Amino acid sequence: SESSSPTDASLLPQYATTLAARGRAIPWPPERGAECWCGSGRVYGECHGEQEN
Repeated sequence: SESSSPTDASLLPQYATTLAARGRAIPWPPERGAECWCGSGRVYGECHGEQEN
């Protein structure tokens, strides 16, 4: 439900099903060289996929 709390982890499977039904699901993790999911225009590995040392 849209009135549910987004922090309720028990709703994650339902959320994933809804995204898939709407054609909005993306594979995870992104393929090598794929654009980052955040919309920055950078590749995932150089953006949110960057590993801290």
